[in-house]
Amino acid sequence: MKNYYYFSIAALVLAGCANDEIVDNGGKDNREMAMSFSVSQKNMTKAGLEETGHYNFGVWAYKYTDVNNAVMSNYLVGYMDSTNKKGYKLDLTNQSTLSNSQWAYEKLGTEQYTLSTNDSGESYYTTTGSDVKYMSNNENQWLKYWDYSSSNTEFFAYAPYVKGSMTPTFSINNKVMFFPDNSVEAGYDDCSLYDYMYAYDNKAKAQYNNEVELSFKRMMAKINIKFWEDIDGYSVEILDLKGNTSNSVTGVQATPAEATTSGTST
Repeated sequence: MKNYYYFSIAALVLAGCANDEIVDNGGKDNREMAMSFSVSQKNMTKAGLEETGHYNFGVWAYKYTDVNNAVMSNYLVGYMDSTNKKGYKLDLTNQSTLSNSQWAYEKLGTEQYTLSTNDSGESYYTTTGSDVKYMSNNENQWLKYWDYSSSNTEFFAYAPYVKGSMTPTFSINNKVMFFPDNSVEAGYDDCSLYDYMYAYDNKAKAQYNNEVELSFKRMMAKINIKFWEDIDGYSVEILDLKGNTSNSVTGVQATPAEATTSGTST
């Protein structure tokens, strides 16, 4: 069966199915049965998701055997950069699937992730101040297991994770991920909040003990501006490139086009 994807600023069309119960573990132990994630560098311009300023993503998961209940419903999957002390502060005690990829979701609910301050030299996300926007919309996030009674399990993801009223929603009936009006920022300068991406994976039962490797694609175009000169005896230097700046700032400026109510752009 072929899967087709359609997306826009308002909606992302996908395909799906669901449930959250374990019926048959296929004779495997619980450690082998747990779902875990990693992020592919494919389509990421030679960099992983975390290297583009994203330390989280949201995910919905559904089994073929149940189209009415989600295995994961907008779960926050977070990344720990243990070298630079950024992202989420994770450990094997709370995040039992923590692997070399450093991505985990277990106990990242708002009632479970309780880091309020950082030790000296650390910059992990905390539950206070401006870091609140990087927390989950779920109070609790539990470890999830593969169900061998289902032939397939599908995963629908977006990045970065959005907390609050602007978070995307997923429709089971028409398999569409909706992004609320005004959730996409024009001329954004913070990739960790506005550089939207999406990913999809369909795991067959034979692959259930493997990590769910997601390959994210950007929903919005990126523009690369370059200048060159080849005049003997002269050199050209770009003084600055800034967006949404005041008229008092000189140099090259970049201002995004924004649609008006009439459908035209300015």
